[in-house]
Amino acid sequence: MLTEILRGDFDKDLDKIQSALNSRKKILKQVRAATLIASVAVGDKVKLKNLRPKYINGVIGEVKKINRTTITISLPNSVGRFGSVVNCPANCLEKV
Repeated sequence: MLTEILRGDFDKDLDKIQSALNSRKKILKQVRAATLIASVAVGDKVKLKNLRPKYINGVIGEVKKINRTTITISLPNSVGRFGSVVNCPANCLEKV
């Protein structure tokens, strides 16, 4: 399929293809977040990832509260401008 796209076979449908890809990526992101929320419990250790500023990525904290779309994490120390408790989207966490 990539060869056909590069060759121009789907030029008239590029906007539709891009829209379908964006929709699929959004769904996958939601599924990953829902899976993580379902798999963690209060007290579990998680690692922060894909956040800005970058220096907070890789920090390991403990789940304190699970909200509908975010998870409250207790960090061992303050990190940069962040205190010792942060709210993160579920897709920015990885279970340790």
